[in-house]
Amino acid sequence: MRGRPRRLHGSAPVGGCVADPELELLYSRLYEPLIRELGWKFHLTREDAGDIIQDTFALGVERLSKKGNPMVWLRRVAYQLALNFVRTDARRADLLARWGPHDRASLLEPGSSDEDAEEAQ
Repeated sequence: MRGRPRRLHGSAPVGGCVADPELELLYSRLYEPLIRELGWKFHLTREDAGDIIQDTFALGVERLSKKGNPMVWLRRVAYQLALNFVRTDARRADLLARWGPHDRASLLEPGSSDEDAEEAQ
């Protein structure tokens, strides 16, 4: 019976096509440089960049193979995830600016006011 899968700094269990020592080596070689790159290129906080890198390695555990260059694949995936994060954040900010937190009066039926709502309570 196999033991519990090991984890890389809180990431998904290590396994898949790339051997554990190889993935650990990739992680140790890419983590800090990618934190800096993602922070600089996409204006991310260190925490957000770290989350993106964790997601990247979680995908890498499942999808990396010995074919090709895994460092290039991981960097490309990290950039794509960072771009998706920035786009989602921008959309969310736009929606909040357009529709976001309204005062109580705007949530009431047309023609009513806060005073009407207080009297009804």
